[in-house]
Amino acid sequence: MGKQLYYQRFRQAQKTTIKYLRLLFNDHFVIFLLIAFGAGVLGYREVMQRANYQFLWHSDWTCLLIAVLLCFGLQFGQLITYFKPADRLYLLGNDHMVSRDYLQRAVNVSFVFAILWQLVAISLILPILFKMQLLTAVKLVSLSLFLFSYKYSLLLLAREKLLMKPRLFINGFVQGLLRTIVPIVIIWLILVIGDGGLIIFTLVWVICVVVLAMFLHVNDKQSQQLAIDWLTSIARAQVHERRILHFYATFADVPTQTYQVKRRKYLDYFLNRLTKRRDMMYSLYLLRLARGTELLSLILRLTIVGGLLIAALSTAPKWVILSIAGLMLYLVTFQLLPLFRETEQKKWTQIMPIAIQSRQRAFRQLNRHLMIMVGGVFVLSAISQGWLMMSYILGVLVIIGVALDRIYLPKQLKMKRKL
Repeated sequence: MGKQLYYQRFRQAQKTTIKYLRLLFNDHFVIFLLIAFGAGVLGYREVMQRANYQFLWHSDWTCLLIAVLLCFGLQFGQLITYFKPADRLYLLGNDHMVSRDYLQRAVNVSFVFAILWQLVAISLILPILFKMQLLTAVKLVSLSLFLFSYKYSLLLLAREKLLMKPRLFINGFVQGLLRTIVPIVIIWLILVIGDGGLIIFTLVWVICVVVLAMFLHVNDKQSQQLAIDWLTSIARAQVHERRILHFYATFADVPTQTYQVKRRKYLDYFLNRLTKRRDMMYSLYLLRLARGTELLSLILRLTIVGGLLIAALSTAPKWVILSIAGLMLYLVTFQLLPLFRETEQKKWTQIMPIAIQSRQRAFRQLNRHLMIMVGGVFVLSAISQGWLMMSYILGVLVIIGVALDRIYLPKQLKMKRKL
């Protein structure tokens, strides 16, 4: 029953993923991928070929940097359980089935996705290892085995945290060490140890992982003694689902995405100043933006990423930098649109004696102010490239901003209103 239930939910989740991917692969997402891929390739090639970076290939710190990058890749690929809020009632009394069959399938499926992430991380650092003359067959096999087995161990520990009484209790501090410091140190050792010692080290490590897997294995007898912590399990599954929807919402309008509100006390002073003598709807939109748990952080991340790309790609062609600035400004406006839709769907918004034209005008005003702040960050990010480049970016952003405010945004707000 547990196996069939998990695979049924897995297939349903893949159907939902395919539906969202169709929404995701729209024009501006494809353009973003092309620009991001081109910018990444240019930056990578610049680091690999320019004489200014040749000292990296002879520095001991580079191995530590590689270890940090691979450790960052280990953070991707979480335990996917697909638990639903109703499972707390419908699966009550079936904890033995869930712990024995359902969660084991969850670990296996999650491990497959995690392997893909690790392969991407390994592929990215292969040219660096080749440049440093560290790329040998033994190191590559040992590094791959460690990353795969360590990720599998993390998934097993994540499964234990879903139990009321974990068989292997690990507090938060130790868990943080296991996710960061420990893999960084081991990866660094793999890179600096010779091939002879590395073979012995790899064999010992594989034996340790096998022992851990055997200790955490759930058989029929043990499953009768295990109980699921449903509050924690369901909460983690919902967080994972929100993160996926959050990623899709970066480039597409996701109808099923939910928004949560959280007061940020450190913004109260600025909100009081900004909303003073402002239109009521403008104040409402600004408060919802500032207190949303996802939208504000997403816009900040887009702004930071855009600024870093503009600053880092100083030797890239001008059209690449200008395209990145324009695309990021568009994405900020695109991300703000669900705020209008969510506000309009509230019943108290519909009964307010404020015309739809006034509500749209207030939203456009907020978007203009946001574009000005984001555009200012992008212009200042190019300060190292000279005033001429800053003026180019400013001119492009002004043109795109006017087009977004006068053409794109009114059309989208009209469509949102019809929906």
